Amino acid sequence: GTRGLSDNAVKAFSGVEGIETAEGARSVEALAQYEDVTLNLRVNSLPEKVSLPRLTSGALPQRSGECLMDSWLKGRYSIGDTIVLSGDGEDLGETLEVTEFTITGFGVCPDFLNFSRGTSTIGNGKSDGFLYVLPEDFSIDYYTVIYAAAEGAKDQIACTEDYEDLVEAVTDRLEGIEDLRCEARYGEVVDEAKEKLADARQEYNDTKAEADEKIA
Repeated sequence: GTRGLSDNAVKAFSGVEGIETAEGARSVEALAQYEDVTLNLRVNSLPEKVSLPRLTSGALPQRSGECLMDSWLKGRYSIGDTIVLSGDGEDLGETLEVTEFTITGFGVCPDFLNFSRGTSTIGNGKSDGFLYVLPEDFSIDYYTVIYAAAEGAKDQIACTEDYEDLVEAVTDRLEGIEDLRCEARYGEVVDEAKEKLADARQEYNDTKAEADEKIA
């Protein structure tokens, strides 16, 4: 759901039969201005184990404020260029700690098997490419996606019948826990909200008691 995914969800995915490893990641859609063209970009946190981008030139980002760019955009940008991101009527600062990045390299994303970069919920509705940044450049404390690797998938040739059967079986098991994870995450969010409310109430009571003491 829209409440995001937690470490507990990643653990639940990892425990599903047929899953070799699972990893939480974050992403957000953003706009960038290139000359007189507005680009729709998907900004991803760089994963460590699953669904890693393949480097085609340059280097992966090593520190905050660096990014790996879609190789499809190499004709417009060069390594060392700076790209500034903005939201589409929304404050991108609520999701990202950093909105200005230096390009360290170009690469290919395993999510895309052809030239199409899919749809976007912002701008003109069409995605123009992706960026990978370090996880620390996101300010949100939840995941927006969980990447999972199926056991034995590496040994199969992608898009063959054997590969599809293997992935489909694991996907069915993952979908079986989806509703439970949504309910569990909802409970986590409610508990977090209650905790924050209790802290705020305690802070108010402490401040009020201090003020009453000074008046007395």
